[in-house]
Amino acid sequence: MPIRRPFREALSWRRRLLAATPAILAHLALLAALWISLPPKVPPIEQGGGGPTLSYIELAAPPSPPSPLVRIEKVDVPPPAPTAEADPSAPKLIEHPEDLGLPAPRSDIEPEPLTDPTAPATVSALAGPPVPSDPCQLAQTLQLALQADARIQGALALIPRDSRSVANAIMFWDGRWVAVNALGGEAALEPIREAIVQGLATAPPDCRERFNSGPILVTVEGPAGATVLVVGSGPWRVADLIAQGPELNRP
Repeated sequence: MPIRRPFREALSWRRRLLAATPAILAHLALLAALWISLPPKVPPIEQGGGGPTLSYIELAAPPSPPSPLVRIEKVDVPPPAPTAEADPSAPKLIEHPEDLGLPAPRSDIEPEPLTDPTAPATVSALAGPPVPSDPCQLAQTLQLALQADARIQGALALIPRDSRSVANAIMFWDGRWVAVNALGGEAALEPIREAIVQGLATAPPDCRERFNSGPILVTVEGPAGATVLVVGSGPWRVADLIAQGPELNRP
């Protein structure tokens, strides 16, 4: 029985579709590969927005290599040439001063004699100039007493250097008589203590009873230099010194 025409056409269309399927799949695979390999889409630059921002970084120059060490060579210095003899035409030194025509020294002027160790000491007070408002002037009173006593220089000469301070000062009384090392013993310093007591005893009664603040400093000039005598320490009274007398207080 012959096949009907509509059935034959449908069968023919089905065969053509099956035959074209591999080609369609191949085209789809090719399109997918092309789609994947396309570069990403860059958004367009807007008008007036400017271009991309560029950054400029300046790299620091590499450090220069150290300079090679300079080699110092030893150079032999020749010895100095011998000095030439003096020019005979150069001026010579005058051996005799009288050749200058200067006047001869006067013979009628006698040199001053040396200081006599037994003479009275040259004494000056270190308390400064007299204060007109202070009627006591204890430093000047003590200065006059030591200057009038000729035994002071000899007594001070017996005090060795190790018994003095760096400023060559000696503390004699600080509320009591201070034991001072002397070559002749403490008895050798009794003239100094007597002169201090007798000198301050001449002060007015009000000055002897008032309290003094700090010491009295009196410098004595002698052949061996200046010696500073220190009397008093802190608050003290002349009356207390006079009451003790010149004798050394023993504990």
